[in-house]
Amino acid sequence: MNWEPIWSRHIVKQVVQWKPVIFLSIQGSLDSVSAKAIKKASAGVRVLYWIGDVLATTPHLVRRLKQLQPSAREGSLDLLLVSTRGNEKLAQELGIRQTRYFPFGYSPKVHSVSAASPPRSPYRWLITFVAAADPARARFIRELNGRLPFPVTLFGPNWHRFGLKAGPRVTLPASLQIHAASQISLNHMKAEVDGGMNMRFYEIPAAGGFQICSFQTEIATSPLWETPTYRNVEECARLILYYLENVHERETLRMRLSEVVRSECSYTRLFGEVLKELAVEPPGCQCTANH
Repeated sequence: MNWEPIWSRHIVKQVVQWKPVIFLSIQGSLDSVSAKAIKKASAGVRVLYWIGDVLATTPHLVRRLKQLQPSAREGSLDLLLVSTRGNEKLAQELGIRQTRYFPFGYSPKVHSVSAASPPRSPYRWLITFVAAADPARARFIRELNGRLPFPVTLFGPNWHRFGLKAGPRVTLPASLQIHAASQISLNHMKAEVDGGMNMRFYEIPAAGGFQICSFQTEIATSPLWETPTYRNVEECARLILYYLENVHERETLRMRLSEVVRSECSYTRLFGEVLKELAVEPPGCQCTANH
């Protein structure tokens, strides 16, 4: 059964009932028919769609953007939010001009580390990497381990397929605890990420962890611009050894970036900027979100 039309009718009924000022669909089943119905059901409602997929030009992404093209042309889609510059360029090339780069951020509810977390001192692990394995990542970790006096501690699925030992797949709360209990958390993004940062980029400092991250151009202009980055395995190994040795510098930077992500990268702040651009007053708006 195709659930999308049924779900769309359900959402339109909610809009009729609630009369929201903002309708936000987070990678939901929004199409031109439902977007027009939402506009008709609530006078003055602004319709937003957020694509948080950071992998550029995946078939699903392209298909979704093409589904949004009619809404953009007709004016029933007010703003498309995308989380990489590559996706922003792709959307604009497909004729969706009302596109805005919208990075991920910090949520105090989602990114809080429980009181049961391992104590920060002593740390439980030297360096960890929480991610699903793929051939490129496995190759990188194998080369990195050959340049370090100890192996990276891995968590996540599929590493055994490449002959690497790892802990199991972990939930988001568990991953936050791992970041908090690691001297260094590695954030090696997939090569397909084009001009943006993954959610892990914000989760690690939000948990109070310290990350070393693969290079992305957008990091330099983000509030977390001081995050150490590398372009190859040699630079990564050099950074790891440097920050393990220079504890005071690492801890000072860790605390500063942890504070920055909370003060400058909250979703409340990010969405407030969007609402300001749309001339919508945040205190007076009732928001409906469609996932």
